[in-house]
Amino acid sequence: MTIYEFRHSFATLMSEKGMDKDVLRELMGHAKFETTDFYYIQVSEERKKKEFERVNFKQFQGK
Repeated sequence: MTIYEFRHSFATLMSEKGMDKDVLRELMGHAKFETTDFYYIQVSEERKKKEFERVNFKQFQGK
């Protein structure tokens, strides 16, 4: 794993765990959160699955 792959993984995991975006931006060393969000945070397969299940659950509950 390269240092850049580690940074992507770290940013993605911390975002998924709900870390405050300003804290994450600061840890990543960026002036703006948009840089962290656009270039470093990926949408994992697990996150896609959970979001899909959440939306489908609401649909079947009539909400």
